[in-house]
Amino acid sequence: MNNLNATAVFSMILKGILQILSPFIIVLISAIIIYSIFTACSTKFLTRDGRHTNFGKLLLGGFSKSITMIIEKLPGILIIAIAITGVSMASAFFNQFTTIWEQEKRIKELNTYVQNLSNSEDIAIITVKDRNVVANQIYSTYVIEVIDNITGEIVTEEEIRLSGKELKLDSLVVNFDYSDIETGKNKNVAFPYKIFSEKLAPDNGIKLKTIFSLDDIDDILELEADSAYGLTRDAFIKRAKEFIAIIKDPVKSREMGIKSSYGQTISIPSNAKPGDKYFVRITGVGGLTLAGGPSL
Repeated sequence: MNNLNATAVFSMILKGILQILSPFIIVLISAIIIYSIFTACSTKFLTRDGRHTNFGKLLLGGFSKSITMIIEKLPGILIIAIAITGVSMASAFFNQFTTIWEQEKRIKELNTYVQNLSNSEDIAIITVKDRNVVANQIYSTYVIEVIDNITGEIVTEEEIRLSGKELKLDSLVVNFDYSDIETGKNKNVAFPYKIFSEKLAPDNGIKLKTIFSLDDIDDILELEADSAYGLTRDAFIKRAKEFIAIIKDPVKSREMGIKSSYGQTISIPSNAKPGDKYFVRITGVGGLTLAGGPSL
């Protein structure tokens, strides 16, 4: 996101001035037209000469008379117009300046928040705890630990039992522009949010307690805010929630330097045994990989 330049500022102020003057000009033109019609009608119906004169000619005379009257009173009109315009311009300039300042502050805070998302390549640890058969149906129990992108620490730990042998983890992957990654400004990040299996359909999957499930967002953001830099706690939480919304908007995502965002599923193999531990990681080129495996 680039800073607003002088041309943009001038354009915004000019647009504000035109918005101020437009109603004044419209009112003035309307007054001239109304006065001209009123004068023409009065002359036409209230005077002997007017009854024998073309209405268009009377209207033109009324228009001329109204212009003459305005010219005579022009100094006073100009003083009033300048005063109103001056006050309005000052108000508009202040509003535009405030808007620009708030926008710049918002952009800076969002960039700072994104730069905080860089401490961990691991996004989750999945441990196979147990497999058993109940009524000819295989059930698997997993311990799923979600790792925070900012703190690099485990922020949630859940023990989940579901039917099937092949665990599937859904995550939202956010890839930034290569130039941002090469310069170290940003890193790709991912957010696990749901699990399912070959027996449990994705639509019926189990949501994890993560930032993107929105169930425990405030608690998680409070933990992140303690380890964040460059932002107050309130600003951090506000921009984190805004970042979540931006990811879902292609236009705003590009403004943030986000190259792509998409859901990706990664699977724990069906032959995994109790005690096996797997690490789900985000790569520098984008996408998720699985590391770890059978326990020693």
